[in-house]
Amino acid sequence: MKEALVSYLMKQQQKSLASWCPISDRIEIAKLVAKLLNLGIIQVYAPTSDSEDVAAEKFYEEIEKAKGYLKSQDIMIIMGDFNAKVGDEREEDVLGPSGIGL
Repeated sequence: MKEALVSYLMKQQQKSLASWCPISDRIEIAKLVAKLLNLGIIQVYAPTSDSEDVAAEKFYEEIEKAKGYLKSQDIMIIMGDFNAKVGDEREEDVLGPSGIGL
């Protein structure tokens, strides 16, 4: 997953990469250092909605663990594939009111 995260960074920004740490096979964190602020990027790949509740609970616990690697004054971005369902229907398994239903 490191390659996927680093690919988001331009060459000149790669030298700002202070650290990279895999939290699990679904979550990793990169810390970028700049003059005025530090940035923490948490890259995620969530379990699907078909997964057991235990997997989802573990996933969110791991996000909390990743957040603990950042200082409170750091800017935090949590991004990635959350395996969400989107659409304009208002049902339990669909996020709406806009988007393309799957």
